[in-house]
Amino acid sequence: MKMKKMILRYYFKDYSHLTFSKKSRNSFNVGYKSLKRCISVKTLTTITKMKRRKIYFYSALILTISIIALLVTGSTLLTLALYNDKSIPLGTFITWTGMISLPLTIYWGLKELRKPSNKLNRILSGFIKTIIIFGILWVPISYLLAGNFSFTFSEKETFQGGQAAMRWFWRLSYGIGIGALLTLIVFWISLLFKKKKTVANNE
Repeated sequence: MKMKKMILRYYFKDYSHLTFSKKSRNSFNVGYKSLKRCISVKTLTTITKMKRRKIYFYSALILTISIIALLVTGSTLLTLALYNDKSIPLGTFITWTGMISLPLTIYWGLKELRKPSNKLNRILSGFIKTIIIFGILWVPISYLLAGNFSFTFSEKETFQGGQAAMRWFWRLSYGIGIGALLTLIVFWISLLFKKKKTVANNE
């Protein structure tokens, strides 16, 4: 009923003097119910999107923190062999998950990186998306460089599995982590400049 009054006030300002026929009242009621249904659906959709975003963000954050803890502590899970020949350690896939979850945490945690509103944030958004793609491709690229899923290199003269390939492997690995953190740092710095500019304009 309150919503009806608000709608009437908006369109008619003062509706106390108005009289409606039965047909008009029925038409208004149908329109009101349709409007109410649309608002409810839109609100529900918005809430669902917010919940979904939070699930993505917290899932990525928990994965990132857990994997960093495993890597820092040198957990035995990292060297656990998935096959009898020990050619594929579990650490490969744990690290791969971290390579993807770290930039995704930043992406889902900052709305401006998903829906940028200015030129700088559009650049940062494109950069973090590129980092995510490199994170997804980390295992395939690393396998091409090393020639094995343990990602071990030797002194061989050929490129694959050699020292030159090893340098590219570390550039890729460190680049994903540093690139993701650099995106976050630049975004925070831009917020500080924006805040200072707003304060200066208010003064």
